[in-house]
Amino acid sequence: MTPLWFDDTMGIGIAARIGVKFDQVGGSNASVQKVSFPFSAGVRSYVRVDPKWYLGLGGGTNKELAPSLSSSGDLQGGATFTSPWGGYGEFGVVNFSNWHTVFGITLRYTRMSLNYGGSAIRADNVGLTFSYQPNP
Repeated sequence: MTPLWFDDTMGIGIAARIGVKFDQVGGSNASVQKVSFPFSAGVRSYVRVDPKWYLGLGGGTNKELAPSLSSSGDLQGGATFTSPWGGYGEFGVVNFSNWHTVFGITLRYTRMSLNYGGSAIRADNVGLTFSYQPNP
């Protein structure tokens, strides 16, 4: 959400996300699943570079809530991890083609780790997001 705009050339706002991550891999005799609930909160700004184009820049903090690993079959068991607070930064471009439609692309780097048994497991990642927002 970008509620504060300065002369239609720069906007500043807040962002918050929560989701579900589910990964599974399996074979003929076993399967392994990882489940977590990623949460992030931060600030975001847009700067107009053209009548229809904006550059977006954001950053904040993130955490994996309740990360766990479970297995079945020949590899039965499980593990619960802890996740300290990490951070993220993102950069993107947005096109407001008209007041009904918005297209965007954002590159995001996330720095994070998971802890298990006194050891930290790095889980940094890079993601690319394509967005389309119709406003009827």
